[in-house]
Amino acid sequence: MISASLDLAALAGRLSQKAKAIAEAQVAESRLGKTRSASRWRKAVLLWPLFTKG
Repeated sequence: MISASLDLAALAGRLSQKAKAIAEAQVAESRLGKTRSASRWRKAVLLWPLFTKG
């Protein structure tokens, strides 16, 4: 039998960090979208918010 211990506080922390990164990227993309800036497609953090550092 496999036993696994879950640290729910750590899991909640990681999920909230991911949600924050996604929300920040959405806000930034929305701002750039209103100006129709082509630079939004050059920002990796906006395209892949969970896979970039920063």
